[in-house]
Amino acid sequence: MTDAHPKLGPRNWKIDLGRAALGGIGSVAALSVAQWPSNAAEAAWAGVAGLILGLVVAFGVEYLVRLRIAVRHLGTLEQQLAAEMDARVEERKLHERLLLIERRRVAVAEVDIEIWGGAYNETAKTGHVLPLSAIMARREVTLKARNLDLPLPPET
Repeated sequence: MTDAHPKLGPRNWKIDLGRAALGGIGSVAALSVAQWPSNAAEAAWAGVAGLILGLVVAFGVEYLVRLRIAVRHLGTLEQQLAAEMDARVEERKLHERLLLIERRRVAVAEVDIEIWGGAYNETAKTGHVLPLSAIMARREVTLKARNLDLPLPPET
């Protein structure tokens, strides 16, 4: 179950002081506009009206200040989000580059396995061991045929 009454946080004396000051200024301004009536009832009503008007102004100013703070906070969040999105793009580029490097390593390893395995099978069938230069020449030709002899494109 939720609590029926909202939790009250600590009071901010600066805000309370501002409200009281603007309420008092509103009362004095209302009495000045009413030309300081001599009738006590009229003076009281003018003072209450000025107090209410001053509090309305105080609450309006508080609302505007809170909106400005919220907008500033949203701007900060927007900048952080943009920076994070840029970081994600860079991270994705890095992962793609690493994937390209790993695929190339696997392709070169496949060529090596194919060439050395073929040399081993040929040795097993003929009983004649191929010279290392012939094996390396076959490897080089196979790498060129699969375009694995070219260096990787530079990072962009």
